Amino acid sequence: MSNTAFSPPLRSAPDTSLRSRQLDREEERLVHYYRSLSDQDREAIRCLLYAFKTTSGLDTRPVRK
Repeated sequence: MSNTAFSPPLRSAPDTSLRSRQLDREEERLVHYYRSLSDQDREAIRCLLYAFKTTSGLDTRPVRK
């Protein structure tokens, strides 16, 4: 199920590195959990998050300081 229309590539905002700040404990826990999932489960999570993002109307881009 990789490369479906529901799984956009994971990209960071321009001029923003994923390593630009320290993760807090909860974020570290979530990253560890995500990495422990099977490829199929990761794909399902990406699809769900994409669906939530597109239907919620929330802007989930990083905040620029």
